[in-house]
Amino acid sequence: MRDVYKYETLGEWIILHKANVDKILRKDGFMVALRYDIGIRANAFAHRVVKNGVKSFSNISIFRQEVYDTAYAEARRYDELVFREVNPYAIGGARALWDPHTGTKPASKSTTNLPKRNANPPT
Repeated sequence: MRDVYKYETLGEWIILHKANVDKILRKDGFMVALRYDIGIRANAFAHRVVKNGVKSFSNISIFRQEVYDTAYAEARRYDELVFREVNPYAIGGARALWDPHTGTKPASKSTTNLPKRNANPPT
């Protein structure tokens, strides 16, 4: 952003935000870092900041403790703290078929409620 689009301040904020996420990754693991990153980005794009009558971007470089606390709590609730370096919900991951929004396994397909097929259909 800084070098290509000449948004120097935003580019610096992105670098600082990435440093925050990397620190969380080292300390708490992939899912806490991912949930924090998503929370910060969602807020940044959902809310417009106006300073001195000029539209701006929210300062994503500032570490937000409340966003971190929520991210950590969700990862703990979904038992994701064991995933230190990989996204368990990615294709091929330990939870590839799970719902990352709820941390739950997919519902198993029950065959007990399905109608039985007649082996000898009427002719």
